[in-house]
Amino acid sequence: MKKIITAFLIIQISGCATIIDGKEQTIAINSSPEGATVVVGGVTLGKTPLIAPVKRSNSNQGVRLTLAGYEPLEVPLLAEFNTIALINYPVGTTTDVITGAAYKYSPGSYMVTLQPIKAADAEFDANDRKVFEFFLKNFNSLSKEAYGSKGEYISSLSDLLKINDKEKIIKEIQNSIEKNSNPPDVARQFIKNIRQKL
Repeated sequence: MKKIITAFLIIQISGCATIIDGKEQTIAINSSPEGATVVVGGVTLGKTPLIAPVKRSNSNQGVRLTLAGYEPLEVPLLAEFNTIALINYPVGTTTDVITGAAYKYSPGSYMVTLQPIKAADAEFDANDRKVFEFFLKNFNSLSKEAYGSKGEYISSLSDLLKINDKEKIIKEIQNSIEKNSNPPDVARQFIKNIRQKL
């Protein structure tokens, strides 16, 4: 009897959802065409088709897919309450919330179709194509640096463009972000504007 009570208390303290479901959840991601790189929370998980564990959290995350020649795509990984956490309410639920096991992601699987980069982008010369791809790959970092964060991405973009005036680059990134919400469109706008002002 003493052992049973001890085991019960361990489960209550440890958190039922943490024990049953764990701190990670396996998600399945596929794309058409296959071979897209999958990034969740800044971590590259691999290429599609992919089945991989993702750490549970109480906040939503984005699943970002990129593939050369195709528009980048981001789909939401939505966190919702995991009802298993209620089994040992209220003691173990605190543990489940801390570990993230009190939440699960929905949906747990994705099938997405990637869109080819617009034909207009074929008008880019070889160097501007590199600028376009660099801009998309590092969009979040460039955006942060354009609004005051320290880093080397603006410098790398400056080298690619062969433009020393980083203030001009920052201003054009800001202008392009303010006029567009889609990263590929921001990149197109930026290249068009920066080339017109050379």
